[in-house]
Amino acid sequence: MKKTFILATMLALLTGTFFSCDNTTNQEPYNPDSLFAIINDHYLDDTLAMEKDPTAYLLSLIDKHITNPVNHDRMIADMISMNMMMDGINDEIIKLKDAAISHITTDSIIERVNKDFDEIQKDYEKLKPGNAIPKLSFSTPEGLNLDLADFKGKLLYVDVWATWCGPCIGEIPALEEVYKHFKGNDKIEIISISCDQDKDAWTQFLKENPHQWEQFIVTEEGQETLGKEYKVMSIPRFMVIDPQGKFIDADAIRPSDEGIISYLEGLLK
Repeated sequence: MKKTFILATMLALLTGTFFSCDNTTNQEPYNPDSLFAIINDHYLDDTLAMEKDPTAYLLSLIDKHITNPVNHDRMIADMISMNMMMDGINDEIIKLKDAAISHITTDSIIERVNKDFDEIQKDYEKLKPGNAIPKLSFSTPEGLNLDLADFKGKLLYVDVWATWCGPCIGEIPALEEVYKHFKGNDKIEIISISCDQDKDAWTQFLKENPHQWEQFIVTEEGQETLGKEYKVMSIPRFMVIDPQGKFIDADAIRPSDEGIISYLEGLLK
């Protein structure tokens, strides 16, 4: 999670995708570009501190370099919200929120963080183990439309990826090994679902890099569902679904994890 925190922070600052960019107050403008420059210039000043506790280190940088109190508090709040949206609500996120919110002095911003926490927690409830999977439409390379529920009856290991995603491509060799291990086992199905918007790029990639397991691409409706219902904020994302079409893990370990085979075998017992 600590690496994810740094990534989300940098991504938010770089793109300006904050949740509270209202510059109508008399405070100096809330400028994501200038804030990104500060973090980008200083976040590696002390690599030992960063490696030991990235959260504390980044907060110390904000405390030191963001002198406008409202901008300071808004920046911390936006980082908390970004990480909650990306990772959902778990013990690490709660620790992050508690640590970060102690650096905020503006009551209205503290209220907003707590409100975001409650809303995101409610959204992620539907992804808990045992809950039925939302409808997700996708199609085969030939254009046949399917739904994730069509795979009921087997343990399902789902890879959500895209051709433009480097880490996704990096997981393919490991996923191939997982597929080879379970090949012929009719109790488990491994599928990849691309969220590419350029279908031609996807089909070309498959032609140049053929795989034995099933390949699909989300429909336009499915694109929206991945974000709203499945909370896919970053890829690669792997999910495990039971034979009844219910979540076992909506954010499962990756194929490159050394424990992936034993994990899936344990679910088949």
